[in-house]
Amino acid sequence: MSLRKLKYHEKKLLKQVDFLSWKSDQNLREVRILRRYRVQKREDYVKYNRLVGEIKKIANKLQQLDPKDPYRNTQTTMLLEKLFNMGLITKTTSLAVADSVTASAFCRRRLPVIVMREQI
Repeated sequence: MSLRKLKYHEKKLLKQVDFLSWKSDQNLREVRILRRYRVQKREDYVKYNRLVGEIKKIANKLQQLDPKDPYRNTQTTMLLEKLFNMGLITKTTSLAVADSVTASAFCRRRLPVIVMREQI
C-alpha cells in the first residue's frame, strides 16, 4: 500500500508541526498540582488559570493608573477585599499581592481539600 504524494501546502503545514514534543507533554508542574489537590478534571485547572490571568490583567491595569486617582483606590480595595474574602490572599495591602495569585490558591479553596486538611 503506497501513500499519495503530499501537496505543497500539506508539506508546508507538516513543517510547522513538531510531532516529537507536544505542548501537553511539558506539564509536569500542572500534573503535580492536579494530584496534590485531587482535581478530577483538567478543565477546572484551566479555568483557574484563566481566572488568575484575568486577576493579573486587572491588577496591571490598576497599577498603570495614577496612584492618587480615587477610582484606582476604590477599585484596588474592592479587588483586594474580594480576593481576601475568597481566601486567595492573606493580606489586603497592595496590588502586588493580587498580582501573585496562583491557580494553586483556587485549588486550595476547593471543598475536598479543606475537608481533608481538617481531618488531618
